[in-house]
Amino acid sequence: MLRTIILISFLSLIFSVTAFAQLSDEIVGKIYDKTEADELYGPVQRSFRMNTIALEKVLTRVNNFVLFKMKNDIPVIADEHRRVVFTRGAVGITDEDVFHVYSKSKVLELIEQGGEPFTELQMRPERFTITNGNSTLEDAYVCPPICIDED
Repeated sequence: MLRTIILISFLSLIFSVTAFAQLSDEIVGKIYDKTEADELYGPVQRSFRMNTIALEKVLTRVNNFVLFKMKNDIPVIADEHRRVVFTRGAVGITDEDVFHVYSKSKVLELIEQGGEPFTELQMRPERFTITNGNSTLEDAYVCPPICIDED
């Protein structure tokens, strides 16, 4: 019986490490044409307009993934460890707060593809999107339950 418990524990550990390794190498997010994003995800309900250069500077403070959320209409950007790297007000973040996770590389690709001086952080019905120019980024992971905590 003890051997079975040890075996199950060992296999669970191996599975967890493998699953994390796969997630940490994955590219998260897909860029859509703005019109297609409106059709797929509905109209923008709330948005925050951010200077694109400022967003690029914020992205230098994260590794491979960046987390976004709007809390009480205040934008919050965090790193892989859920440490806040940008906000426009005093907000408390708890373990229950839901973030939208994108690969840093996809956000930078969106900025390059959009080419505009301002980027919109947007809340849609049950979706968070990022738009620059005619390009919109979506297909984020929702954290929790899928959180990537790189060391």
